[in-house]
Amino acid sequence: QVHHRSSGQVHHRSSGQMDRISGVTAGLIWCLLGLKAFFDGGHSFSFSSLQIRAAFTGLYQFQYALSGGLLAANTFGALLLLLLLLAQQAHRNAIGRQNVSFYRSLAFGVMVGYLINALLSTALVFVERRHLMVWRVFCPKYVFDAALAIMHVLLTLPILSWSLSGGASTLATDSSVYT
Repeated sequence: QVHHRSSGQVHHRSSGQMDRISGVTAGLIWCLLGLKAFFDGGHSFSFSSLQIRAAFTGLYQFQYALSGGLLAANTFGALLLLLLLLAQQAHRNAIGRQNVSFYRSLAFGVMVGYLINALLSTALVFVERRHLMVWRVFCPKYVFDAALAIMHVLLTLPILSWSLSGGASTLATDSSVYT
């Protein structure tokens, strides 16, 4: 039931009709889900909370590149999985030519959400630049937000450029491969 104040009328909707949210709104919700996954993994916005043991998993001696990759995978792995899920869903729906514009705006919303977060952190660090705890509290959050924004922009731009260039039209239309 929907009650309109101006007319005082009540309109009934069938159970099949649902209010749909825009792709950008879904992208912003996707950002919040990504941040929740980051914190659920036991991470926080401080360098002392990096899970250093993950850098040595399966290694007998330190290897700089491999250890850095393992640490990055541990820290940002859940966020990367969410981006891969987004790319996979966009690809699957583009092959079936369904909701391509929704996933394009979803990818744009994800990118904008992390960019807004990074810009707000930048503004906060600028405002609090003379604060006693700027190096302990505000700058680590700024570094993590900037890293998340850069990672999401670099990984979301291919999704956007592919969908804007009509990448779906160059794919085979046989969707039985993905079922």
